[in-house]
Amino acid sequence: MKTSSGFSQCYNAQATVNEDMIVVGAYSNEHGNDRSEFLPSIASVPTELGAIAIAVADTGYFSENNASNVPKGIIAVIATSREQHNSYLKNALNPDPDHIDSNDDGSPQQSVSVIEQMRMRLKIPAYKAIYKKRKQTVEPVFGIIKSVLGFRQFSLRGVSETDSEWSLICLAYKMTLFQKLCKLKIGDFNSDFLFLTKHSL
Repeated sequence: MKTSSGFSQCYNAQATVNEDMIVVGAYSNEHGNDRSEFLPSIASVPTELGAIAIAVADTGYFSENNASNVPKGIIAVIATSREQHNSYLKNALNPDPDHIDSNDDGSPQQSVSVIEQMRMRLKIPAYKAIYKKRKQTVEPVFGIIKSVLGFRQFSLRGVSETDSEWSLICLAYKMTLFQKLCKLKIGDFNSDFLFLTKHSL
């Protein structure tokens, strides 16, 4: 895989997670960035799990193709620029004066560009709140897999082999999570929202 320091023998582990931090789609690849991974990540979720309402991803997944070709019935919420770290207090004290209160249904608007439509969508309070959940849903999954399960790099080589290895790791994560949820006696799971991310391993 091509990286910032040249070519390296590593792979990207992609994970699609629902609001309950359950991995519902996973695969690996050898791509250097995620611009072509948004639609495959959505496609990796089995249809048996039900309809997807909203798919959320960070700026690494944004492209006009991804934003324009989302499957019918799914609203894409993808950051168009990198979010400033530790900006919660600043945003809380200085709310965005340009925030838009609208019922954006995700359909393309002919009068504005794709990137501008996505920027407008992220200013809508409802979608802004959904995007904020990304850091507390999908990011902790990789933290648990790395720190608790101890998985930090693939042992196998080849995309089909790393696919199998990554699926096994995600299964181990899900079994650990289900054990915790059973102890807490949590009720039904929510599969309306999907949060996408990747890590190089």
